[in-house]
Amino acid sequence: GSTVAFHSGYAILQELTDGGYFGPEGRIERLHAYFVRRLSEIGARHPGCLKGPFGTGAMIAFSVFDGTESRTKEFVHNLFQAGVISFTSGRNPVRVRFLLPVGALNEADLDAAAEILENVLAEMKIQA
Repeated sequence: GSTVAFHSGYAILQELTDGGYFGPEGRIERLHAYFVRRLSEIGARHPGCLKGPFGTGAMIAFSVFDGTESRTKEFVHNLFQAGVISFTSGRNPVRVRFLLPVGALNEADLDAAAEILENVLAEMKIQA
């Protein structure tokens, strides 16, 4: 109940309400659709290596290779080493998950992340 917390929360809610984030033409949906398209293109270029993507809004996930925990963790670690933060989730299959920071992200950022992701995927495919 502090005044600072109240004003911070109000500012966040106002930005979300007035910032064009929601709805079919909103920022969240636009970035989701763009990243899903990029991931689908990568999956098409590397058949059997990327399954998905899955998710709604800013949360997007996919499975890599056989979806095992060890292979997925290796992929997430390699992504991190290359400069992209992701997480693992689920079991059988284990998935790579992103929570897009929609307030500070644009299509060029997603292009850069997709390029790194595809490079890591291709490198691991070669090593397999």
